Amino acid sequence: MKKMAENDQLPDDPRAVEALKESMVILRTQEDAKLKLAAARLVLDFTKAKPTSKQEITVKTAEDYLDEIADD
Repeated sequence: MKKMAENDQLPDDPRAVEALKESMVILRTQEDAKLKLAAARLVLDFTKAKPTSKQEITVKTAEDYLDEIADD
């Protein structure tokens, strides 16, 4: 949390900062695996950007479609 504050990476909302602090405490102190995983997910949601998905779309023209039909 100190490094995030030094690099100005903390959220602007003080409630979000408090939630992040509490989730870090849960992540380090709880024995329950479900709670630890939920806290880890919350920390990652705050600190890491989600990967972008890449979609490749090909658009066929009417001429391409007619050529396919003619080949059959």
